[in-house]
Amino acid sequence: KNDAIVSDIENYIATNELKDVTIESISKALYYSPNYLNYIYKKVRGKSIFEYLREVKIDKAKELLEDPKYKLYEITELLGYSHTSYFVNVFKKYVGLTPSEYRMRRKKYV
Repeated sequence: KNDAIVSDIENYIATNELKDVTIESISKALYYSPNYLNYIYKKVRGKSIFEYLREVKIDKAKELLEDPKYKLYEITELLGYSHTSYFVNVFKKYVGLTPSEYRMRRKKYV
């Protein structure tokens, strides 16, 4: 049962726009409390839903940064961050580069 719930959480994240996905929206869609969902997710995956969602957003940001048509503020909005500066800080914390640095490095190798 727990694996099915975790699968439902991950499917919800994968099939909805990231800007609209929150633990609250997941809990409403799956009819469980946010605390219960987080408890189950952490028990099965060893990390919180928030941590998983952040990883998904960082991966999506990397993908979007590959396409020069997206401006940084657009990527910020698509991922559901309210401030570009906050997104830049989160990205740098987990990738080790700012989004601009990441984009420049990827450009060199493509």
